[in-house]
Amino acid sequence: MAFGSLFSIVDPFGLIPTFLHLTKDYSIVEKRHVIKKAAFFSLVFLTLFAFIGQAVLSYFGVSLAALKITGGILIFLIAFEMIQGKISHVEKSENVENQLSKRQEKLHEIAIVPLTIPLITGPGALSTVVILMAQAEHLVLKLELILAIFLVIISTYCILRIASRLEQRIGKIGINVLTKLMGLILISISVQMLIDGIAMVVNSL
Repeated sequence: MAFGSLFSIVDPFGLIPTFLHLTKDYSIVEKRHVIKKAAFFSLVFLTLFAFIGQAVLSYFGVSLAALKITGGILIFLIAFEMIQGKISHVEKSENVENQLSKRQEKLHEIAIVPLTIPLITGPGALSTVVILMAQAEHLVLKLELILAIFLVIISTYCILRIASRLEQRIGKIGINVLTKLMGLILISISVQMLIDGIAMVVNSL
């Protein structure tokens, strides 16, 4: 049950067009590096959040509504860029070492934001693990949730690994069409997240 709920929320297959859009200027090796980092940080983040998420949000005074609104805004910006078809260029530099350093820094940034947060470990996934952990009354159930998180992240890693093959199969035109379609869907998702977050704020007044 935990695996099915979390897998459907993360939706690894739906991440493919966005991932390809974000990494279109990079090689297959660099893309795999991004996937590994994103998978690692997502696993750590979701696991930690399952145990201490509610306490962390309460400590910083951050509500789930604020998390949903923030995630909605970030996803909207990504989706808007996807629909416009903007190309993210790597900055040119006269110094090769500086250029490589900036390239690696950019790859690291993509792996963390927006791939890990909010695309893989978005408000939906975070709230799900917090709720499921709260409902897990026994140690066995808690361990099952951790296993579910691990399996979802491994599944996401494997699915994103085939993204480059998909790109080669359907070509640039196919990817552009898929990217724009996913951009429209992501905008709808982001708007829904914003609506849910605002509704939560209104209901709490």
